[in-house]
Amino acid sequence: MKAKKKHGRPSIWSQELADQICERISNGETLRAVCRDIKIAPSTVIEWTWKNKEFFEQYTRARQKQADAYADMILDEAFNSIDPQIGRLRVDALKWVASKLAPKRYGDKVEVEQTGTQKVRVIIGGDA
Repeated sequence: MKAKKKHGRPSIWSQELADQICERISNGETLRAVCRDIKIAPSTVIEWTWKNKEFFEQYTRARQKQADAYADMILDEAFNSIDPQIGRLRVDALKWVASKLAPKRYGDKVEVEQTGTQKVRVIIGGDA
């Protein structure tokens, strides 16, 4: 019997390529920019995260490190921007993305404080 042929293009997956992608993302590059350079679709990389648990974990760590890179970029932009309006726009964009990538570190902290008194009525069995 003949072995079945796989349909579609062969995968270019390699751990070396995965390491390169994650390293560049960790340094603050976008997935789109990295994929444009290596000539693959961003959807291919996302698909790899679904098919490969180790790569998913590596990619997730890279995205968390990317938030740190964006935090550094915010400081650079804030102190080195020549045009204040463009600088503010860049800082706001970087802050927003960093808050989504690492919400515990860079997200808005929301504290809820309860003051005053509350009446609670507890009914056990029977009708109210």
